[in-house]
Amino acid sequence: MVDTDKILSIKNLKVKLYINNIVINAVNGINLSINKGETIAIVGESGSGKSTLALSILGLLPKITKDSMEGSIYFEDKNILDYTNNYIEKIRGDKISIIYQDPLTSLNPVKRIGNQIKESILKYQDISKYDAEKETITLLSSVGIKNVKDRVHQFPHNFSGGMRQRVMIAMAISNNPSILIADEATTSLDVTTQIQIVNLLSDIQNKTGMSIIWITHDLSLASRIANRVVVMYAGKILEEASANSLYNKPFHPYTNALLQAVPQLDTKRVTRFKNINGNISNSLGINNSCVYEPRCDQSFNDCMTHPPNILLDDEHNVACWLYKGQ
Repeated sequence: MVDTDKILSIKNLKVKLYINNIVINAVNGINLSINKGETIAIVGESGSGKSTLALSILGLLPKITKDSMEGSIYFEDKNILDYTNNYIEKIRGDKISIIYQDPLTSLNPVKRIGNQIKESILKYQDISKYDAEKETITLLSSVGIKNVKDRVHQFPHNFSGGMRQRVMIAMAISNNPSILIADEATTSLDVTTQIQIVNLLSDIQNKTGMSIIWITHDLSLASRIANRVVVMYAGKILEEASANSLYNKPFHPYTNALLQAVPQLDTKRVTRFKNINGNISNSLGINNSCVYEPRCDQSFNDCMTHPPNILLDDEHNVACWLYKGQ
């Protein structure tokens, strides 16, 4: 049972990026919350703003000033954006952790994996180096690393991609975070290893009660792991619902288009994947109209103004003029 207490609440968050003097609305008025013990999946094409949203929470966006961000990110009843980098550094890696897509570039190639995890523990916990080393071995064992006492002294290149991702998970959970952000954490892995990593994180969540924000392109994966799915496009949330509701009855044309591009293995009929015409980059500068309008095959006059967020039932929201009056 998911605890209904909100642990993170994002309100009207806007992040502007400047590329060659052009303003890009990477995150454009996001409202989102996550409950204790809940898993939400954020899905959408590359360029939708998923990773920018995640990095905003952790204060990891490069060359971003306070003038480039608006809104609020409340964690433990404090607006993270009101605090200095010193405060954010205290919660980053401790209360909120992140697993990146490519563990090889995320781990330091010239440091032994045991030392990297031990450093994370010593940074946030008041324990001795000896106890930190014992905790490191326990963590690596818990994520399925065999022969830990030998492997703890090895370097990242001595591990396979799946094993490196397990090391990253051990580091991410080393301080028992309240929230874990998995940013495309299984994209570079084979299918069998993906399943192992997903099951591992699920087991850890059941034991610790942490919340998970899973960022992915894989809608099939999102349907299996998430309590709630958020569909992003060009910096905005177009649809949000429970996993069952979204997959059984998607409403937004963009969500429908994404689902039609998912391979169907349970059918004998061979059909061509449906393409979405156009490019997401054409929508990143839009402020006043629906961001999906340039690519939508159901657009009409109302779509030239930004649609309201329409609550279709207790667990399903959609930002689309097609449902005006419902």
